[in-house]
Amino acid sequence: VAIVGAGFSGTSTAFGMLCKGTGAKLTLTDVDTAKVEAEVLDLEDSGGSIDVATFEEAGQADVILITAGRGQKKGETRLDLLEDNAQVVKSAVIAMQPIKKTAKILVVSDPCDPLTYLAQQVSGLPVSQVFGIGTQLDSRRLRVDLASQLDIHHSSIIVFVLGEHGDSQFPVSSLANVGGVPLMEHAKMTDVNLDEVAKRTASKAYEIIAKKGFTAFGIATG
Repeated sequence: VAIVGAGFSGTSTAFGMLCKGTGAKLTLTDVDTAKVEAEVLDLEDSGGSIDVATFEEAGQADVILITAGRGQKKGETRLDLLEDNAQVVKSAVIAMQPIKKTAKILVVSDPCDPLTYLAQQVSGLPVSQVFGIGTQLDSRRLRVDLASQLDIHHSSIIVFVLGEHGDSQFPVSSLANVGGVPLMEHAKMTDVNLDEVAKRTASKAYEIIAKKGFTAFGIATG
């Protein structure tokens, strides 16, 4: 597994994988050579095995996670990052060429939906091998918030957020359930406004960024 981008999301993802002991050979790549070397030295102290890889070496991995790009700043939307991060992702994908024909690419960088499309166009791989994180994190955020409202563990809730990983996302209540019981039929849902919960979870990243400057752990454990 090659992680391309040694920022907050990339290093947090690496740390999460090392802690899980997946057994996968893990590498970290970044244009900032000194930083990526330091991050790998630090990550090694977790007891796991991780190496620095060049972009060309990263392109030969079975799975490539692209986390490169600048982070969202206070007051910005994810789409405000598109111009800057499109250049970063495009450069990273080109630098990895020729990419292993059977490789799978997962785009984490924001805004992930248009950047995933860009990676599909530039990578030379079939589009079925280039994915984005989509609304996976958004769905988990909604589950966690609902679980708090219903006083149950979030693993008991099945609910999906669709649309973009951004401001236009929306929950699909008709497919949601709690332990097999339709969500809207749960006794405690009479006191919960799903639209308000969905709006709150959709803006959660803005709150985190306003208070600490970045998000990392949610996507890293996905």
